[in-house]
Amino acid sequence: MANVPKPEFVILDVESNSFVTAFDYYHVESPDKKMINEEKQIILIITAYEDGHLVLYRSSLPNTLDFLIDNRQSENLIYESKCISIISTHNVMLTCMDWHSATHRGICCSVNDEISLLELNIPETLIKEDDSIEIAKQKMNQALCKNKFGIYENVKRRIKLTNHGIMCCTIRPDGRLFATGGNDGRIRLFTMKHGKPLAIIPFHTNVIECIRKVWIVYVNNFENLPLPTSFTKIMVSVVPESINFAAAENEVFNLWKKIDAFRVALKQSEDDGRPKYNDYKTLYPEFMESIWWVFKQLYNKGLVYNGVKVMPYSSACSTPLSNFESGQNYKDVVDPAVVVTFPLIDQPEVSLLAWTTTPWTLPSNLLLCVNEKLDYVKIKDKKTDQLYILMESRLEILYKKPADECEILERFPGAQLKGLKYKPIFDYFLDYAEENDGNVWLVATDDYVTSDSGTGIVHCAAFFGEDDYRVALKTGVIRKDGRVICPLDSSCCFTDPVTDFKGMYVKDADKEIIKMLKKQGRMIRDSTCKHSYPFCWRSDTPLIYRAVPSWFVRVEQYSDKLLESVSQTYWVPDFVKEKRFGNWLRDARDWAISRNRYWGTPIPLWISEDGEEIVCIGSIDELAELTGQRVTDLHRDTVDELTIPSKRPGYPPLKRVSEVFDCWFESGSMPYAQSHYPFENKKLFEDNFPANFIAEGVDQTRGWFYTLLVLSTLLFGKPPFKNLICNGLILASDGQKMSKRKKNYPDPMELVNKYGADALRLYLINSPVVRAENLRFREEGVRDILRDVFLPWFNAYRFLVQNMQIYEEQNPEMKFYFDKRQLVTSTNVMDRWILSFTQSLFKFVKEEMKAYRLYTVVPRLVKFVDNLTNWYVRMNRKRLKGENGAEDTRMALDTLFNVMLNMIEMMAPFTPFLTEHMFQNLRKVIIDGAILPGTKKSAQSNNNSNEIVTTKFESIHHILHQPIFEQMIDETVERQVGYMQTVIEVGRLLRDRRNVPLKYPLPEVVVITNCEQTIQDIDSLRSFILEELNVRDLKLTMDKESYGVQFTAEPDIKTLGLRLRNESKKVIAAIRKLTDEQLMKYKEDPDNFLVEGYKLEPGDIRIKYTLSSSGLNANLTEKYEADSQNGILVLLNVCPDSTMKDEGTAREIINRVQKLRKEAKLVPSDPIRVFYRLMPPANGKESTDLVRVCADFAEFIQQSLKTDFIDLNQSQSSPAKVLIQSVCEIKDESIEIFIERLSGEKSSRPKPAPGPFTSFTNFQLKSGIRTVVKTFIGSNPTDQQLSVNETGGWSIAPDQTKPVDKYCNVEAIDSNGKTSKRGTVLLDTVTAASPYLAAKITNLDQLKNNVAVALNYHPTDLKAIFIDASLSDAYDSEQLSSHDDIVKNLDRQTIFVRHISVCRDCLKRINEYVFLP
Repeated sequence: MANVPKPEFVILDVESNSFVTAFDYYHVESPDKKMINEEKQIILIITAYEDGHLVLYRSSLPNTLDFLIDNRQSENLIYESKCISIISTHNVMLTCMDWHSATHRGICCSVNDEISLLELNIPETLIKEDDSIEIAKQKMNQALCKNKFGIYENVKRRIKLTNHGIMCCTIRPDGRLFATGGNDGRIRLFTMKHGKPLAIIPFHTNVIECIRKVWIVYVNNFENLPLPTSFTKIMVSVVPESINFAAAENEVFNLWKKIDAFRVALKQSEDDGRPKYNDYKTLYPEFMESIWWVFKQLYNKGLVYNGVKVMPYSSACSTPLSNFESGQNYKDVVDPAVVVTFPLIDQPEVSLLAWTTTPWTLPSNLLLCVNEKLDYVKIKDKKTDQLYILMESRLEILYKKPADECEILERFPGAQLKGLKYKPIFDYFLDYAEENDGNVWLVATDDYVTSDSGTGIVHCAAFFGEDDYRVALKTGVIRKDGRVICPLDSSCCFTDPVTDFKGMYVKDADKEIIKMLKKQGRMIRDSTCKHSYPFCWRSDTPLIYRAVPSWFVRVEQYSDKLLESVSQTYWVPDFVKEKRFGNWLRDARDWAISRNRYWGTPIPLWISEDGEEIVCIGSIDELAELTGQRVTDLHRDTVDELTIPSKRPGYPPLKRVSEVFDCWFESGSMPYAQSHYPFENKKLFEDNFPANFIAEGVDQTRGWFYTLLVLSTLLFGKPPFKNLICNGLILASDGQKMSKRKKNYPDPMELVNKYGADALRLYLINSPVVRAENLRFREEGVRDILRDVFLPWFNAYRFLVQNMQIYEEQNPEMKFYFDKRQLVTSTNVMDRWILSFTQSLFKFVKEEMKAYRLYTVVPRLVKFVDNLTNWYVRMNRKRLKGENGAEDTRMALDTLFNVMLNMIEMMAPFTPFLTEHMFQNLRKVIIDGAILPGTKKSAQSNNNSNEIVTTKFESIHHILHQPIFEQMIDETVERQVGYMQTVIEVGRLLRDRRNVPLKYPLPEVVVITNCEQTIQDIDSLRSFILEELNVRDLKLTMDKESYGVQFTAEPDIKTLGLRLRNESKKVIAAIRKLTDEQLMKYKEDPDNFLVEGYKLEPGDIRIKYTLSSSGLNANLTEKYEADSQNGILVLLNVCPDSTMKDEGTAREIINRVQKLRKEAKLVPSDPIRVFYRLMPPANGKESTDLVRVCADFAEFIQQSLKTDFIDLNQSQSSPAKVLIQSVCEIKDESIEIFIERLSGEKSSRPKPAPGPFTSFTNFQLKSGIRTVVKTFIGSNPTDQQLSVNETGGWSIAPDQTKPVDKYCNVEAIDSNGKTSKRGTVLLDTVTAASPYLAAKITNLDQLKNNVAVALNYHPTDLKAIFIDASLSDAYDSEQLSSHDDIVKNLDRQTIFVRHISVCRDCLKRINEYVFLP
């Protein structure tokens, strides 16, 4: 048996109509190994096919080698396999796959760069412990028959790569990660579970064709992955035509995590000397201790007191709110509005009438208030004969027609009512009248009573309104130390002595009180009133103004100091500081800092039962010293149990008050508490206080901004910050506040996933929000940022990269690198302009950002995108494409690269993702001379090699802004181009106004200005204006009268009427009399223009230009269209002659041909011929215009198209192969255009091949009465002969003179026109397994895939197959649309492709093939 040779291979017989591209297999084993017997084992074979299917086969193989050798017979070495599962993962060819046996998971990759994650379902629990081997085998066979096994995709989406060209893949031995190698020279790492991308390893510069199964580097989280910081001759990557901004941002975010970008940026900030603060929370004991210290400083200064004050009170939260809290949530509500009678004690028949929107306060009424300076009347109601007193100007509240419904008996000032007493509505507080010696229920006077609403007589409940409390205190109705008339509990429900409504919530009691008033006859009018009312910002319930005991900080008396402090700060925008915040400080009230809650920082006051002894604690040490107990937590559950012994013998110990601090007191203490001042970090705090900068919303003028300033001023006498940015509020699209309850806003994450975070960010910072104004948020605004800013910017970046690559292709000996150390210089005026404009903008941005004026920066940056894309790039396309020679192209590319890099740096803070995305590609060619990590060499060319080291910076956000290069700023060029842009923009506007397309040339454009320097500036760029406006001549003059130009002013009557009212007629008449000089002055500066002493605004006047019938031409109005901008008047001659019209028509024809060219997917270098045929008009008339134009401008058209333009009616030749044709309508006439593809000078047929370029062997296999003969290609693309042994029933066929299968040869042609590679492709063969079905190449795509395999290329790199070595004429899908066409055209012929570079340094070719499943 030892002499018996071992078998070299086993053939498994699987059914298929397609080529096998990859395979793997499994031994089916039970956990208890019972499925392995002495004779055979079941294996599962996973096979990948060219048509995109994965098929799972079941087969049986001998289990032992001895069994295989003992029974070696050729006919027994073919084992049948049964298909038990099939899945279509892709609709294109599968290139590679790998499986992990332990986890039963796998991956497969396709030619279109898609990766599918797969799983093999194996029921491991099928076999039980006590099953015999026979039962186990039986169960396994039943499972296989019932398709219990199967392949399925375990992710909902496939992984899609871009321009990767997947060549190979492998799974890490532990099954947690997998890697792919591509023709872009990069290895990409992914997680096996979800397919999440982890890293890109750019070790190689060319195609990666093999990744070893055993990974040398075993990485956890890739923290120790040795990635190089620079590479040799790695040029920028190709930029796709379109981009998914959201997906690109995810890639950037993964990059940031990989390079730890955020931590590096923070370290840079620390290296610049900026202070480092740890995070803080207000619940930290250290934070709370600093708050205690702040409070004690105020207490020791006598700024803390306990009192009763009318405050906004939240019934839901059972606590008072500060004044600035109450101003955060106003709503329009409808409340009852009642007019009630108060009969006079001395004249019971006369009643005072008071109006109120809070009937629930009437049980607590203690006085009425009038304005002593306003007029009041006593009237008699004609309907009821009742006598009433109210303000004369407020009679309308009772009567629609006062003169008809009432009689005025007496007029008198309000002062006459002072001191009158009246009968109260309710008698709940008669005892209080006795306690107060009857000084209650009387009329007082005060200026806060107005004639705007009500009856002019205000009902006052002293403890339910701030003004009521003040007036009652002033008149002696109440005393500070007196009884508090506030019959409400903590939930704002009535208590004794208001027995009629006891237990009712005050707002609910309104209806019952109104019923009682009507029953008593005290109700005169019952209505409703819609007004703005404050609600609790936490519970969203109505606030109740009521007197509550509270701890206060004295603020009113320090209003002047607060104003002085805020004057030392810088605010953006400044009007918030001067108006909104300044007005709030001028009317500052004492600050109620206590809240009746459990959670919060406890107020550190310990008080005796009689209130005579108070101790304020300022630290944990002080608390421990006085209580004898040390605590580490300062919350209520800890400190409330602590007592302080009284200093008075025999008195009980002092207990802490029950209140906690208002949360705004905590936020105002943040500058000190965040660093545990003064207990720690004292020097750190003192060195960095006040803070350089804070930012918040405009609503914080009554919140955080206020509390910060109050505490800082009271403690240190200075403001807590130097600079402040205040932003506006973002509202819903309808102007309402965004609300979770209403869901009146789009989901932010949906917007980010749809448009990207950068688009959302730029939309917001380029909106009124940054000017402290409100923004009505619109999703369309985010979309417009993509369309108007990001896409043009991205296209300019893509255009730059494309032309960098074209430059290298056209100049193979040169590589494009950009050296930041060298100033970019150019003699081209447009280069000098964009370079100067960039540096001027950079200077402006730096100055404005230092001043925190974000709202001036972003609009200029957005405008810069327009200047770059719509002016510089568009006007220099030919230069950048290389039409003016290599030197000029390099100059233009350097300019555009410099500008793009500067723009990325400027925009990085505002669009961090997009700028990073661009920088990661451009950094491959940036040389900045920076010191590399761990070396002392600068990043420049190595003297010992040709290696060029590019920038060490891994992120755009790690680069500090470049300095301003003042020498690059050329104000003269910027001014000249600015005037040129004005003329061109106005000229285009005038064309649009007359509907004259830019294709049609016009005679002239006239520019009129009153400045000689402006004329010289415009004249210096004459050629650009002529080309951009497509005009024959440019005339420059200062003589406006010669062209009969007159200005007329049309005032906006409606706007002026609404604003100026009665004065509008006088102003409108004066506007119509303004002179030309005055109108030009208004046009140049509409914000500072006065008419009749009134300042006009932009848009108040519309200036029109009229051309008089005198002057050079009597028909000036018809001949010229006029408009002006920036003091420049432009007249465009819109009357072309017949030659110009014909040229415009010729340009229309050229435009239609170019559109057809694009539609046929032709590139400019593709050789074509253009034929045309003029169609007879539908009306039967003879076509004349197009005939003349095609004849007269034939040479012009041919020069523009760079090809022949042939009239089919006049030529005997006709297009041999029409690629595309179309009938076009031009000037109401029809022309049919044909485009023919040319084959070039060489033969259009491939040259016959003398035989296969590569070695081959014909094999035969006898199966019953049938003999199958098949050709195997022995080597590709080398010429080494492969040794193939006869086995498995196959034997070498007798005839080896020529291949039995149909084939074609293929040659790869390099840039020098020489052959770099050769190969052979089989066109028509049969499968290697029974039933030996036909395997044919049936279309051009299949041919490309097979040619790529033959030459060791990736299919996605192979763009075309050419007819001859000139590579000028490629096969199209119509020529090779079927197998018959392919055989007819290509059998035994040679076809040609472009050479593609493939890395050989990292690849050892496998030169021996064996037949395996």
